[in-house]
Amino acid sequence: MSIKQNGGVFGRNPTFNDVTIEGQLTFDGDIDINSDLKINGDLEVDGSATVTQGISLITLGNIGPSGNAGLRISRDDTSISNNPLGYLEFGGRDSTGNVDMPFAHIGAEANGAHSAGSNPTDLVFGTTPTGAEVITDRMRISREGNVSILTGDLIIGTSGKGIDFSATAGTGTSELLDDYEEGTWTPVLTFATAGDVSVTYGQQTGTYVKIGKLVVLKCRVTTSAFSHSTASGALRITGLPFSATNRTLNPIAFNGITKANYTTISSQIDTGSSISTFIASGSGQSQGSVLASDVPTGGSPILQFVIAYEN
Repeated sequence: MSIKQNGGVFGRNPTFNDVTIEGQLTFDGDIDINSDLKINGDLEVDGSATVTQGISLITLGNIGPSGNAGLRISRDDTSISNNPLGYLEFGGRDSTGNVDMPFAHIGAEANGAHSAGSNPTDLVFGTTPTGAEVITDRMRISREGNVSILTGDLIIGTSGKGIDFSATAGTGTSELLDDYEEGTWTPVLTFATAGDVSVTYGQQTGTYVKIGKLVVLKCRVTTSAFSHSTASGALRITGLPFSATNRTLNPIAFNGITKANYTTISSQIDTGSSISTFIASGSGQSQGSVLASDVPTGGSPILQFVIAYEN
């Protein structure tokens, strides 16, 4: 049976086995659909529509691997094991027109028992991995409002944006966590004027973790051969991954440095610098830089430290 745009059907409860609608269909009452509903035009419902077996397919356009895409609204999804209550599923059609390639879904799942008076429903988002035909849940928003990343990473796509903790009590100037990074760097032992300094390293390792503006830096340098004759100025390690916004000092462990009457040596990073120099201190002594003359040629210096500073 076909109903054209200017035609009509009268009766209180008409029943049709197969209906094709060529124009716009408007309902002023209720609709009960016990099989599939396929719509190629517009559907306008002014009352309520009860769908017991789902809306099978609404064509959206020429997207997807087979040139066709579909939108399916269903009460359940056999690929989901968590008591699905309803899904809005995006998929494609194969060469025979079958909707058998779901790409993504947005749906509600019962997280536990689903009963009257208790409706613990989660909202889930899923996508299909490359080469797969079953949707994998990626993110879940629980009934309590908790957001869980089930697979994959949470990626902040804009520099300077991040996780905002401003809802918590505090008097700081910023509560935005906008950076996290960890990695390695290569420390290089030299002097302010390198001259003919020559270093053979036993170990030359550096690591760091950056959380927001805070940088925690680790360094270990051991040498098996160390010589110089024209080098001068302060001992330094270059190659730090970030510059400091404020001058910072941290004690270090060391061998191969001789500075009479000084017992402690600290790594110092000056404001705006990404170079560590070294400051010596001792009881009754003024602080002084560790110079080329304090690191004898022919020795085997060892420098090891952990320093935290602000970038």
